[in-house]
Amino acid sequence: MASTEHEDRYRVFTIPPEEARRIDEAEYFARKPRFTSLFVLVFLVGVGAASLIALRPPAPLASDAPATEFSALRAIQHNYVIATEPHPSGSPANDRVQAYIVDTLRSFGVDAQVVTTYFAEGQSAGRSNFILARIPGTGNTKAFGLMAHYDSTPYGPGAADDCSGVISLLEIAHVLKASPPLKNDIVFVFTDGEEVGLRGAKAFANHPWFNEVALMTNLESRGTQGNSLVFDTSEQNGWLVAELMRGMRYLCASSFMYDVYKMLPFSSDFDALRRHGMKGCDIAFIDNFAWYHTANDRPEHLNLATLQQHGSCGLDLARHFGSIPLDGTITAPDATYFNVFGYWLARYPLSWGEPLAFAVAAFVGLVLLIGLVTRKISVTGTIAGAVMLPITAAIAAAACVGILAYVWGPDIATRLYTENFTRIPDLTPLYHNALYTTSYVAASIAVASLIYGALSRWVSSLSLLAGAYVWWIALLFVLNLYLPGGSYAALWPLAISAAGTFACFLFSKRGQLRPGWIVFLSFFAAPAVLLFTPMYRSFAATVMIAGAPGFAAFVVLVLGLMIPQLDLMGRVNRWWLPALSTAVAIGLVTAGVMNSSFTRDRPKLDSVSYGIDYDANKAYWLSPDREPDEWTAQFFPPGTQRAQYSEFASSNEPVLKAPAPIAPEYPGPQVTIASDVTTNAVRELTLHIASPAKAASMAVRVQSDANVLGASLFSKTLATEERGLHVDINVFPPEGVDLALRLAAGGPVTVNARETFYGLPSIPGIKPRPDYIIASPNTVDHGGRALDSNRIFVTRTVHF
Repeated sequence: MASTEHEDRYRVFTIPPEEARRIDEAEYFARKPRFTSLFVLVFLVGVGAASLIALRPPAPLASDAPATEFSALRAIQHNYVIATEPHPSGSPANDRVQAYIVDTLRSFGVDAQVVTTYFAEGQSAGRSNFILARIPGTGNTKAFGLMAHYDSTPYGPGAADDCSGVISLLEIAHVLKASPPLKNDIVFVFTDGEEVGLRGAKAFANHPWFNEVALMTNLESRGTQGNSLVFDTSEQNGWLVAELMRGMRYLCASSFMYDVYKMLPFSSDFDALRRHGMKGCDIAFIDNFAWYHTANDRPEHLNLATLQQHGSCGLDLARHFGSIPLDGTITAPDATYFNVFGYWLARYPLSWGEPLAFAVAAFVGLVLLIGLVTRKISVTGTIAGAVMLPITAAIAAAACVGILAYVWGPDIATRLYTENFTRIPDLTPLYHNALYTTSYVAASIAVASLIYGALSRWVSSLSLLAGAYVWWIALLFVLNLYLPGGSYAALWPLAISAAGTFACFLFSKRGQLRPGWIVFLSFFAAPAVLLFTPMYRSFAATVMIAGAPGFAAFVVLVLGLMIPQLDLMGRVNRWWLPALSTAVAIGLVTAGVMNSSFTRDRPKLDSVSYGIDYDANKAYWLSPDREPDEWTAQFFPPGTQRAQYSEFASSNEPVLKAPAPIAPEYPGPQVTIASDVTTNAVRELTLHIASPAKAASMAVRVQSDANVLGASLFSKTLATEERGLHVDINVFPPEGVDLALRLAAGGPVTVNARETFYGLPSIPGIKPRPDYIIASPNTVDHGGRALDSNRIFVTRTVHF
């Protein structure tokens, strides 16, 4: 009897194993899974950090590196010679850079020549220059070409854009001459006039060597640092991409960039060659737009690791394509390609995109069906998830636009999104672009973690995740339709995440998802982080802080694949992650705003130009700025009114306009009659137009009371109007030009010639700009105003 009592008591107080596990789990949640949530957070952040670290440019090689290896330290020495001052096309500084390139190549034992041609098409004409050099191969099939442009903008010395490409080509030529000879010829093309219409590249397309080159790689820049990206290729790139993967050590490329670039209104020298059938690719680095086209594009600001990667890419391609036959088929159907981790690329035919999209969509549909059948998710919960994702993205976008409005001002933010997204009014916030675009990530995480942390109390995190899948499927098909090369960005994160969820639906228990399963799902969310972190950085360098709403949607979409992880972190305390993320966002924004004082590296922008009107015998200072600053005030005293400057440009834009002394070193354009013959009621009039001060460009407008029957320049036909013509002559020849006109006999002819020079005149008493103020580049308010800074216009009208 005693024994039975004891057994009964034992049964009362002994907890069966299954019940014990349930109690342990309840106690675990009661104690809150701090360690597990911290592990998940550190793991996912670590994956993102690893993806960036793996893509770091290589360390620069010292100047005493082997002569057979590309050395950034050797290459940069050329920049301290050619990138000391602005050298736009048509300037004396440009001529000096041209001579240096030729002399340097010849010092390596590479024959180099300057090719000068003249063009006239429509209402444009001028002189085109490019430099050609060639290293012969031992058994040439067809040549491989490398190209860069040596002209800069008038606003800066162009150490990155594009002297980085020029010095890379010089160092590559030096390395190849010190290395065993290659099989194929290597052709080097240094173009002039890229900044004024791709003129040098267009001229090379008509040179006999053009048809001897099978492939061309153009080295470019739109910043001063970051990875060198293969951002564009010729069409039918399947063969090319496969060879790039075989030949390049530091290959950063994606078919997403290729598709996006085709939609943008930008162009490069390679575009000019591609229109004539050239195959190849464009390579550029794009980070730090704030110094692009400015006085801060100096040699000391060019990142040496970036230069090492840039030049190594060119050298790798020269050696690879210099060693394989190039006289066969070098095209194949377009490929889908992207960096998976570091410099390792995935590649498969672009044609697989649509079948894969349908297969993944079907798989996700099956996963959701299993989730509904096993009652791990509900229809209403999935609908709630699908509804909440865009709402979360909209709230995050509002937060990011609020950051933009704070750092750039509400008026500028409003104009960006209501008038013209491409008009950047000021560079000041872009000096801290990385801080602000990272703050968008933190702000978006704060919003998403707050919303989903709260929502997970009423709706299961798996149902919310299922709702997010709906949007990922939509994104997959939108990309496949409009940007097929970018469909991988939705395809693989969605497929891998759904695979983890599939296992969870099959084997996890109903109810609140256990921490162990969330850790498991984190490994299936990691590929999205791995893929999207470098992509976010590239987008941040491309569209910068102006893309605030898009960045928020980008982050929230990725977080949609991590809703269970957000739920787990909310179980610890629903406020800690939103609070931490908000603090990070505020800290980043504060750091940027507190370091926004103007310095040489973060300069203020202003704009001043100068014009002489010899018809009125008057000169003026001109500026499109809203108001004078402490330097431009010397040109525009208080009370200076805005007025048109139509005597110097075809524009109705009112600008600050103040009287100025006439600079005697600019005597103005000279227009004289070279010949004047009338036969059968047709007047053949040839005008010689000259620039004693050697203008960079010349605009000529002819008006006649008689009909203009035709006109030519450089023996090439120009477009005419019934009573005249207008032609812009870029890179004006120093010897002048002869403009031939055919007119109906009778009536006077009026010719207006307007010279343009770069810089400002040397007038006594004018104080130089402080080092914390620079001339506004053409990247600021581009398209919003016609008057560029640091220009000298000289106009004269002659009647015949």
